[in-house]
Amino acid sequence: MNEYRRLHDASPLTEHPLLETLARELAKKSCLNRLYSFKKNPRIGYVLKVIRVELADFLITKMYDKFLTNYNWEAKYHVGKYDKYAQLIWKSTKKVGVGVCVKHKDIHVALLFSPLGCTRDFKTNVRPIGPRHIHMFAVFGRNRAE
Repeated sequence: MNEYRRLHDASPLTEHPLLETLARELAKKSCLNRLYSFKKNPRIGYVLKVIRVELADFLITKMYDKFLTNYNWEAKYHVGKYDKYAQLIWKSTKKVGVGVCVKHKDIHVALLFSPLGCTRDFKTNVRPIGPRHIHMFAVFGRNRAE
């Protein structure tokens, strides 16, 4: 997550013990098929995903890719299906908690973020990838192809 944040000039997230505890509870309740929501908490944002265990390594990458390929950088309002994934790179978010629960062949992953992102001011908090990073990856890609 923090590597993607670096690309968008956002400072690294730090793990927070309370958010970790709450994220574990959320993941566990998801495993037990109990609905549990943080939507009403004005300070905590969350993303809850259920995927196959063998795909767990790619969860953050898939969320980031979905967000990046569907995000409208010119929009005034953001209500798209994948805009909630902006929380991964939301500049003013500083803390994260991660909870997981495995049930059969699925893994339930809860990500909690504080302060809550995806609220307002997307232009300030969701920055495009900086030119220096684009150049760096272009050079890296060119060197790999040779």
